Amino acid sequence: MKLMIAVILSSLFIMGSAFAQGSQCMPTDAFDKMAFERFGESKVWMGFPKLDRNDSKVLVLYENKKTRSWTMVVLVTQDNMTCYIASGDDFIYIEPKEPLKKGTNM
Repeated sequence: MKLMIAVILSSLFIMGSAFAQGSQCMPTDAFDKMAFERFGESKVWMGFPKLDRNDSKVLVLYENKKTRSWTMVVLVTQDNMTCYIASGDDFIYIEPKEPLKKGTNM
């Protein structure tokens, strides 16, 4: 069991390192400037890992409300690099709903 956990954790670490190396990445300041100058997009949302995880990756969403373009990236904080994930030219906002109680069927 311990060996299986060690293999899984090692794989996740290697995949995380490979993600930054295999993706379209650039220094965060350069990405922020490019996103604003080319698409008029600015950061509007950031998702952080759990506090008890030693993870240096932050999910970031850029958007331009006027043109409705958006870009999703991963910010690798330890390297101050931003890596492209996806982008698009339209979006909708979803209204938050009351959380379901445990055991409730959807």
